[in-house]
Amino acid sequence: DQKLLALQRALALSAIEITEADIADSDAAQRYLDTNTGLYAAVDRSTFLFTPEGIMLAERPYRANRRGLHAGDRAYMRDTISTQQPVISEPFLTNIGDANMVLVVTTPVFAKDGQMIAILTGSLGLTHPGMLGNVAKTVIGKTGYLYIVTADGSLIMHPERTRLSQKAFAARANPLFDRALKGYEGTEMTVDSNGRDALVSYKRVPSSNWIVAAVYPKDEAFIAVHDLIWRFVSFLILACVLVVAAVWALTRYFMRPLVVLTHHLAAYTAADAKIAPLTGDTGSGEILALRSAFNRLTSRLHEREDALIETMHEYQLITNNSTDLITNHGPDGTITFASPVSASILGMPHGDLLGHTLCEFVHPEDLAIVRSAIAQVVQTKALPTIIYRARHVDQHYVWFETTLRLMKSNTGEETRKILCISRDISDRRRMEERLHSLARTDHLTTLPNRFLLDERIATGLAQSRREGSLLAMLMIDLDRFKKINDTLGHGGGDELLKLVGTTLKTCVRECDTVARWGGDEFVLLLPGLQDSNIALAIAKRCLMALKQPFVVDGQILHTSASIGICLSPDSSAGADMLLENADTAMYKAKARGGDCMIIYSPDMSAGARRRLLMENELFHAIERNELLLHYQPLISAKTGRLAGVEALIRWQHPDYGLVSPGEFIPIAEETGLIDTIGEWVLHTACTQMNDWYRRGLPKISVSVNLSSRQLRQESLANTIKKVLKDTGFDSQNLELELTESFLMDDVTRSKSILGELKSLGVTIALDDFGTGYSSLSYLKGFSLDTLKIDRTFIAELTTSEATASIVRATIGLAEGLSLKTVAEGVETREQADFLVKQGCDVLQGYLFARPMVPEAFFSFANAPRKNLLSSPPREHSEKVS
Repeated sequence: DQKLLALQRALALSAIEITEADIADSDAAQRYLDTNTGLYAAVDRSTFLFTPEGIMLAERPYRANRRGLHAGDRAYMRDTISTQQPVISEPFLTNIGDANMVLVVTTPVFAKDGQMIAILTGSLGLTHPGMLGNVAKTVIGKTGYLYIVTADGSLIMHPERTRLSQKAFAARANPLFDRALKGYEGTEMTVDSNGRDALVSYKRVPSSNWIVAAVYPKDEAFIAVHDLIWRFVSFLILACVLVVAAVWALTRYFMRPLVVLTHHLAAYTAADAKIAPLTGDTGSGEILALRSAFNRLTSRLHEREDALIETMHEYQLITNNSTDLITNHGPDGTITFASPVSASILGMPHGDLLGHTLCEFVHPEDLAIVRSAIAQVVQTKALPTIIYRARHVDQHYVWFETTLRLMKSNTGEETRKILCISRDISDRRRMEERLHSLARTDHLTTLPNRFLLDERIATGLAQSRREGSLLAMLMIDLDRFKKINDTLGHGGGDELLKLVGTTLKTCVRECDTVARWGGDEFVLLLPGLQDSNIALAIAKRCLMALKQPFVVDGQILHTSASIGICLSPDSSAGADMLLENADTAMYKAKARGGDCMIIYSPDMSAGARRRLLMENELFHAIERNELLLHYQPLISAKTGRLAGVEALIRWQHPDYGLVSPGEFIPIAEETGLIDTIGEWVLHTACTQMNDWYRRGLPKISVSVNLSSRQLRQESLANTIKKVLKDTGFDSQNLELELTESFLMDDVTRSKSILGELKSLGVTIALDDFGTGYSSLSYLKGFSLDTLKIDRTFIAELTTSEATASIVRATIGLAEGLSLKTVAEGVETREQADFLVKQGCDVLQGYLFARPMVPEAFFSFANAPRKNLLSSPPREHSEKVS
């Protein structure tokens, strides 16, 4: 590489020096080559100058008759002419017959204008010692050698000069050589040109792309290795023999004490209680230490054996005295150990259990549970606890609670043996079943309670979906049970509930359920119905049966019931919906007066939803100023003038409009809002009257209705007293209206409440007189001021003589008791004339005016008139209700 690079640099430097004068003719060119000693020194054969067309101008050393020789057809000349670049030719044999390989290096010569004016070349002899001659003489080992080939595989250097310029190997004759031509570099085993196995290395020369190969015959390359291996093996064999002999001698010396120890242990038999310690002081060093360690070990073994025996005795005591059955089982479930308690639990000695499997004693219904637990503990190493029944020797079954686990070996590793600890829980199971039954049974009537009813409903719905049958639910509520309970006490009420439960069970089929829902409510569940008439027939039987007299504590009681009936509309019906619909229908039956049955229809739910919505809205009615009072005038029957006014509550709902008291007062009583609403009515009425008094209204009295719930409040008198004080209203102008049903519920208490109210200075009016169940003997005992004749009597005055007689008698009764009478619902002149003639004190009704808003009433009261009884009734354009 260095030689070629040096020649290229020398040619390039010389090409730069050459002028057109130096190549003007052959003689000038010859003179230039002869004087350029530096260039000639760089080559070892010849230098040349050629024309740009490849015609020789001169050469050094000079040879005659060669000028004008045309060399343009040579490959390296063609490449130089075509590329105008320096070129290195491929090696080739000289044409002078000296069997030398040469190569030619060319470089173009350019004029100052860049035009190529000549070609300068130099040749190198590859076989020259300064080039590759010494390579051919290189010997590797004894017969190894080097050779060089071109990129196409032609030999340019080889110990056999006759092979120069020939192919080193034919195509595909030597795979390793073919790989080297493609770029492989390295050493591998192959064959040389003579067919011998050899290690051949290939290396490529970068500048010329030649390949240098080193051939080393295999037998020469490995002869040293073979000698080394043989010597090593021989030494190793000898060393092994010496080591074995030394080990044998040392072992025999050191093993004698161990032999003594072995004989000592071999002499021990199972009959010996313990292993005796070694005696004597044979041996030294480690052997002596081993003997001492052996003696210490035997001592510890004796101690542990004693401790183990003691522990085994303790475990045996625990096992023998444990009330739990302890059993060990093999992998197949066979019992390999059982504690003695089996005799008391299963009636079988523990020895008789051995060899049997646990499943032989398990109840057939519980086999799957036991087998699953055994598989679980073996496969997942879990600690399952199961409950199942095991057969006693007398063929009854005992409830077991068993915990299973894998046993561990002495090393702490888990084995495939199973330990079972079983406890007799028969008593606990009986208690659980008892508790389960109690939790689903009503303790008073022994009927199913809500929990068991829920389960039966779910079963009934499943049957309905499965069979396509109907499921009926009857909600039964006893009428007037509260009165019976208050009269006879809770004990009497409880006895009646028991009798009712027994009676209802006689009215149903065996597959039906009679449950106590709570209080005096019962639920009948009728599954698997093919016809709704069956449910109606059972409901009728229940109504008839409950009308029969019941004897409680020697007293004959008569009762009746309200029944709501709901049929499952389709298979998607749920328990809650059935109960809700039956309950809705039952309340409808109660609203009709009881002692009847109502079948649920969807429109009932709409009414119930409206009621629920109104209940929620009523809670906010006062704060939203939705409640208001209307006022209806009371007319004196003697003067025909305004004698008083009744305040009537109304609810102006933003969505439903004006809601009548008959719709929302019952809701207020049920929810407890009536107390707040009642106080608001009193306060508003008193405030309004004071305002009218100041504006010139005569000091007429105002009547305010009190509900039964208000009258039952202990704080009623204090509430009225507070309202009178806060408003500054004169109590003599306040009249409180109450119903006769309240008076007759608890006569003693009613008298007490009336006394408290009268002490405040207010007057008391008995509203709707004649519609209840008043006792005339009681009537004289109450502190009343006014009797209000109910509108139902007034409506029939002119059409029914019997009614007219009752009204006459009532007015006469009131006159005899010094009570004022007020006739409600007067709508015709005939009615008014009759009442005036009979001596009624005050008239109230649409004949004179409807209930009016405050401003309308004030205008009515101030209107100029002499006698309303003598003038025709007026139609008022004011806002009325």
